[in-house]
Amino acid sequence: MHPWCRCTVKYTLMKKDEFLAQGGVLPESELSSEETYKIIKKDTQNAYSVNREVVNSKAYHDKFEGLTEHKAANESLYQQAKRLLEDRDGTDSERLILIDSKTGELILDNFSYATNSALKTGITEEQYRLANSREGGFIILHNHPASTRPSETDILTLWKETKAKASVVVGHDGAVYCISDVNREKGLDKIYRNVYNNYKELGYDTDNAKRRATDALYKTKAFYYLEVE
Repeated sequence: MHPWCRCTVKYTLMKKDEFLAQGGVLPESELSSEETYKIIKKDTQNAYSVNREVVNSKAYHDKFEGLTEHKAANESLYQQAKRLLEDRDGTDSERLILIDSKTGELILDNFSYATNSALKTGITEEQYRLANSREGGFIILHNHPASTRPSETDILTLWKETKAKASVVVGHDGAVYCISDVNREKGLDKIYRNVYNNYKELGYDTDNAKRRATDALYKTKAFYYLEVE
């Protein structure tokens, strides 16, 4: 703006589905399972295709009710999960979204990354600083193409990041998992490492050693684990 400026401000109307697809979060009063983003039908199907019938159903929306203590965050998780699954439908790679743990506001996503590989996702240092600047903390949301439970990386990331209040994983088959209320006084990293090394010494291959070490993390009950049916 400058003296004698003739500039003005105009608004742009956008369809609700388009707004949601771009990461927008509607006021709670405007949201409903009938007005949300739908997973569209693709020409090809493979092992990583999203189960459209499940994910587009009201029952899927209901899985997010009560997922956390904040209703706005739960609704946002649902909306962002749909956007995430639409983006990753039919692929074996992961994407990640962070939302405000209380308001559900979209903090960031890494959809623009071109280098995300299978079974791995992340954010930049700048995004990391942005997430940790949120006073109320954040919730991590990402997809598992094979619809598996939260991995050792998911558990240890939640344990390590003090601003992270919960980690939600959505599977391409419609599965929803949530881990929260982690006990950060318990040395989960050491537990995992010790169990992994023990099984490697016994001759187990890497995948089996990882699986048994991850089982050991779940058995500690150092965090709340929810698999929504």
